[in-house]
Amino acid sequence: MKPLVDRSFCLSNTTLLDGKRVALLITCAGQEEGNADLVQEFFRRGFDGENKGMFHTKLVGEFIIPFSDASDFSDRARKTAETLATSILNDL
Repeated sequence: MKPLVDRSFCLSNTTLLDGKRVALLITCAGQEEGNADLVQEFFRRGFDGENKGMFHTKLVGEFIIPFSDASDFSDRARKTAETLATSILNDL
C-alpha cells in the first residue's frame, strides 16, 4: 500500500485522475476480515470520488479473493477477474 500512497498523493492537487475508473483487487492468505478490510477503507477514502474521496475517480468495484493458499484459489481468482473486467466494461 505504501507505494500506492506515495505515487498517488502527488496527484491529489491535480485533475489528472478526475473521472478515471478505478477498481481494487486484493488477495489475502486468510479471511477478508482482519486482512483486507482496512485496505478497502483506505482505498475508498482515497479513490471513491462519488463519496468524497481525495481523488475524483469513479470506484467501479472492490474485489477480494481470500484464502490464497487454498487449492481452489486459481478458479476463484479467474472468476473474480472476469467479474472485475465485466464491472469495468459495464461502466463505460
